[in-house]
Amino acid sequence: MLAQLIHDNLTPPGEGRKREDRTMNDIDDAIAATLADILLVLDIDPMGIDADLYGQVALGAVNALKARIGEIEAAKEQLANMAAIQSQDGNWNYSDYMRGMANGLLLATTAMNGATTYKPFMRPAVWIEDMAPPPPPEAPAP
Repeated sequence: MLAQLIHDNLTPPGEGRKREDRTMNDIDDAIAATLADILLVLDIDPMGIDADLYGQVALGAVNALKARIGEIEAAKEQLANMAAIQSQDGNWNYSDYMRGMANGLLLATTAMNGATTYKPFMRPAVWIEDMAPPPPPEAPAP
């Protein structure tokens, strides 16, 4: 029952339900442990607790989880944006350092999204920083 209550309050239908379905047991265990800790600190016997109070505490924990999930999703979006910018031509292939930066951001994005593989940028034949600068424009004749 508690697991279903948490499930129904975590994400509206159609917005990532599959991910939450896979983690319901972990969340239920975490909530149960959190509630047990709260009750222990408050010196409340879990067997004598009012079901409504238990539900309120559970919903408080669910709201805290929802806030944390929102923070993680925002961080994932920020990371994806940084990886996209760094992966643009002219950024990643400017120097070996910039390629390393792009590959690190791609790897972090892959890990944050739960994927197991990513495609790193390989060294180009010539780094942009090593290319000869274009000649300066000729001054107009007087």
